[in-house]
Amino acid sequence: MAGRFPVCEKVCGVGQDLVNQGHPDRAGIGSRIKSLMDKWKQLQDLAKARRTKLEDAVEAHQVCDDLP
Repeated sequence: MAGRFPVCEKVCGVGQDLVNQGHPDRAGIGSRIKSLMDKWKQLQDLAKARRTKLEDAVEAHQVCDDLP
C-alpha cells in the first residue's frame, strides 16, 4: 500500500490544481478528491485491522505449539 499512496497523492494534487485554477467542474473534482481520500483512509483502516488479526492468530498459534 505504501507504494501506491504516492500515486493517490499525485492524482489528488493534479485534481487540486484544477480546482485552484477554476476548472468548470471544480465542485465535482473536489468531491472526487474527498471520496478518493476517504476510501484510502478506509483501506488503511481495514489493512490495519487485518494486520492485527493476523498478528493475533500468529500469537495464538505459537501459544498452541508451546502446549504439551
